[in-house]
Amino acid sequence: MIPGRLLPAHRVVAVSRWQAAFRMAFKDPERAKAYQRRWQVEHRASKNASTQRWRDANPETTRAQNNLYNMAHREQRRAYSRTYAAEHLEQVQSKGRVYRETHRVELRAAAKAYAAKHTEQLRISRRVYDKAHPEIIRARRHAFAKAHPENRRAKDGRRRARKNGTIATLTAAQWKAILTAYKGRCAYCGVKPKKITQDHVVPLSRGGAHTAENVVPACISCNLHKGDRQPPTLPAVRLLL
Repeated sequence: MIPGRLLPAHRVVAVSRWQAAFRMAFKDPERAKAYQRRWQVEHRASKNASTQRWRDANPETTRAQNNLYNMAHREQRRAYSRTYAAEHLEQVQSKGRVYRETHRVELRAAAKAYAAKHTEQLRISRRVYDKAHPEIIRARRHAFAKAHPENRRAKDGRRRARKNGTIATLTAAQWKAILTAYKGRCAYCGVKPKKITQDHVVPLSRGGAHTAENVVPACISCNLHKGDRQPPTLPAVRLLL
């Protein structure tokens, strides 16, 4: 109402009734809540726009308030998230795939940082999971070994070297590079066999190391024929990786 300006009689009555209703609402808590709910329903669009403008202008305060709310209502939030995910499974999975594809670098960095900070906790968690799901773990390991035979060979070689008390530094990547250098052929006979093996030029039993400098590809026949003897002539190609 503008000072010095008189309102028509019907406007005066309307304003008086609104003021009386407003005052009565705050005298009765239940009526106050009902009034607030009704007002929010009637002015939802303007209220949401006003709230969003305030959040955009105060991002730090908004983030802090959200964190406090989530901490105080953690169980309710988790229950809501589970219910929503169950009701919108396909939508949630699609959104997750898109997010992982577009934030792959950030997610890997975050996972590495978390693993470095919670090493013991993750180790215990993995042991508990492995013990509770032996069939799943066995199937995963079998599938990985079948898909990555070079990793299996490198791991077996390191185990044998450690058992003999020798140096074991050959990695799967180095073994793959050695195979590429020899073009998948045996270092002794030059044949390209269906199945290639790792041979230690200086045998492990004679103090040879499980390193890139001492490992060459060999067919099964040449590997068995050589046995634990050192060949009279070294292979033509030797890698120093």
